[in-house]
Amino acid sequence: KRFELSMEMLQDRDFDDVFSESRQQRIMADFFRQRALFQSFNGGFGTASTVNGVDVTRYGDGVALFSIAHPRVDGGSNQSNASSTGIPLTESNLETGLIALSKQLLDDGTPIADLGRIWLVVPRDLEKTAKIITGSEKRDGTANNDMNIYNDGAHPVLTTHLLSSVNGGSNTAWFLVAENASKLLFVDRLAPQLVSSRADHGGMYFDVDTRLSVGHSHWLGTYGSKGD
Repeated sequence: KRFELSMEMLQDRDFDDVFSESRQQRIMADFFRQRALFQSFNGGFGTASTVNGVDVTRYGDGVALFSIAHPRVDGGSNQSNASSTGIPLTESNLETGLIALSKQLLDDGTPIADLGRIWLVVPRDLEKTAKIITGSEKRDGTANNDMNIYNDGAHPVLTTHLLSSVNGGSNTAWFLVAENASKLLFVDRLAPQLVSSRADHGGMYFDVDTRLSVGHSHWLGTYGSKGD
């Protein structure tokens, strides 16, 4: 949005309120950038080019980021990085997702060389479940003294309210992201900055500009389930 100072306001030095609004606009620009980051997930089960008001750049295989039918460039069998039944987040289903992610193949049919840490990405609604699964000393919900293999730091949890349904996401969907293999993108083109210009009437215009791109250049290294 644009804020305007009239010539009279400049002469009378009566512009504190306008600059306060401008500061709030800068804060909103920062928040927009944070919100934009998660729209690849919120729109990950569809192919819309705009998700919650954010343009999402997509890998050109014609299907959603999280799909059971990704075509392979070399003509090999289609691949999946999504749950066909929308399995909910549980300890056993986390293992199902991790195994599926690890078996993904490159477009020439060879395995991924280095997955790195695999992040568990969830809405705020699943934060407790995710942290119990990955952080408990022993296995969650078992009577036996079983070791919890997920609490070694290899599967950190990333949670945000920006993935919840109230913000255009889902309260049940959960995702896995391989740190060294995923192709999720955030291109920082222009950090938020205040831009001013002289108005024809002798006053000033003030704008806050920012520019960025979000999306994915491939689907490899990710896994998603609607969890419903």
